[in-house]
Amino acid sequence: MFCYRKMMIVGFAVAGSVSRAQPADIFSHLRLQTSAIWADNISRTSNVATQQSSQVYNLSGTWDQMHQVNRHWLLVTQVELAAVKVAKFDALNSFTASADATFRRKFGLGPLAPTLDFRGKLSGSSLKEAGRSGWQIEGRIVAAKRLTDSIKLSALAGWEEYSARHQAYDVITHRATAEIQWDITARWQLAGGGGRIWGEFVTNAAGSVWARAVGGSFGPVVRDHYQSLAWETSNTFGPGWVAYRVRDSRADLWWVELSPALNDSTSLTFRFEAVHMVNAIGVHYESAFSSLSLNHRF
Repeated sequence: MFCYRKMMIVGFAVAGSVSRAQPADIFSHLRLQTSAIWADNISRTSNVATQQSSQVYNLSGTWDQMHQVNRHWLLVTQVELAAVKVAKFDALNSFTASADATFRRKFGLGPLAPTLDFRGKLSGSSLKEAGRSGWQIEGRIVAAKRLTDSIKLSALAGWEEYSARHQAYDVITHRATAEIQWDITARWQLAGGGGRIWGEFVTNAAGSVWARAVGGSFGPVVRDHYQSLAWETSNTFGPGWVAYRVRDSRADLWWVELSPALNDSTSLTFRFEAVHMVNAIGVHYESAFSSLSLNHRF
């Protein structure tokens, strides 16, 4: 399905927790993280011959605070700063600041009791390509249940709205996913999941491909549909490249990740994710992401 290139990913993530002296039911932590990703078809284009790929590097710092409201409810607030470097396409370099709050309801006592999270998040992103910069608001509900001491199931339903400076990048999406985690041993964890995202997506096309699409070379259905979309010449992935917003689309995704713990506070994470998107008239877009990270906790 995918065309893979030989890749070398060098990345790490450092995560730590620093606790302050506070009341017994309030805990604060600082986490630092950096990672490296190989993004196959980062351009999210349907034309295989013009697909663009790149390494992506991420660095973030997160401050979170957990407050045990009572024996059933936990409040988690979080502030995060993140920077992204896209090796081949500087226009996508970004800086993001976000804040979110999660209310967690635990039903019962002990580690096997199910939980239900209600999460709201607000983010602001600044990209080198200014038209893509904007604000995102999202809401999520996550249900989780540990079946045994080593196996945990979770399901997520969410909504996201991104308001950008330019109309072509404004999107609203909904998602539903499920994941299973297996603590193979005290040191090794395996996780995998899948789901669907539907709504609007930002995709891209080489200028020559876009001209053929809106000019009728691929038929009247494609011509009429693409002529109705919000778009702009962005030059993100090369001269003349176009960014456009597809609507009434869906993306099916699945992922698997393996996380060996190097010691009690440090672990590696290897992750692979594949995404298959289809727009309103049946045009397909394929993407894949492979990543390596190192996580450390004090």
